[in-house]
Amino acid sequence: PGHHQIVLLEDDGTEIARYGDGRAGFQDGAANEAGFNAPQGLIAAEDAIYVADTGNHAIRRIGLATGAVTTLAGTGRRGLPHKVRSDGAETALASPWDLELNPKTGEIYIANAGTHQLLSLRLEDESVAVLAGTGAEAITDGEIKDATLAQPSGLALHPSGGLLFFADSETSSVRALSLGDAPSVKTLVGAGLFDFGHVNARIDKARFQHPLGVAWWPGVGEVGRLLVADSYN
Repeated sequence: PGHHQIVLLEDDGTEIARYGDGRAGFQDGAANEAGFNAPQGLIAAEDAIYVADTGNHAIRRIGLATGAVTTLAGTGRRGLPHKVRSDGAETALASPWDLELNPKTGEIYIANAGTHQLLSLRLEDESVAVLAGTGAEAITDGEIKDATLAQPSGLALHPSGGLLFFADSETSSVRALSLGDAPSVKTLVGAGLFDFGHVNARIDKARFQHPLGVAWWPGVGEVGRLLVADSYN
């Protein structure tokens, strides 16, 4: 984020491409002309890289065929809690921190940390809707209309496409959003807004301190695992 750029590398570290002119800005266009502002998260598809352009409160798309950068959602200004589905170009986001792509539904999931919400950007029409979070800062499980979050910052989609894990940083928790017919939020590890620690134990007793990232690790056979970047520990 400090260079306001996205860099594409080979496995051995050889640079393939660089997107962004290196200055903080909010500008679409060619790879060497586009402007980002402290991007924090991204997700790649076969034809594009999608970027959580945190400082610009926007979601950007880098077309891999041309290198061109376009804005899918965000106005460049910080927004209030999201309520109803709206056009991405007219939707003010708030510190989007991480992204996940669900290829089965054609959606980009957004950790909209600044409003304590998870959002969905539908690629078909570039519209934005609420996935979970009322906008209040708390740790309430249950149906999505009632669930409250606290600065969701990292996302990981289960390979089934039916479960979205997220690091809910201000509650030092790791939580999961089910994406089925009756979507709901469940806390896996964590207890409250001011409950944190460095405790190894079963998930009902374990504690983190301001985790910022999660990733799904397929593991061996049928057993997968969730990896957590426990930042302040």
